[in-house]
Amino acid sequence: MLWGLSWVHANVINGKLANHCDDLHAASFPFENSCTREDGTVEGANSVIFEGIFFVSLAAAVVSVGAVVMAETGRRK
Repeated sequence: MLWGLSWVHANVINGKLANHCDDLHAASFPFENSCTREDGTVEGANSVIFEGIFFVSLAAAVVSVGAVVMAETGRRK
């Protein structure tokens, strides 16, 4: 779900940044479209907390899949 929210934030909410931005930054993992203004301010970037939650959820998914594989392997022996 967080991946979907990240994609919506980058491509729907901030999708039009390219129309009025000279210095556009686009990332595909995690999804992000941001614009750096001449005065140094950044518009549309993901927050540090959001990116932290994104990577923690990815790690939790990997650990969960690993636990299920190990449980199934142990059960079959």
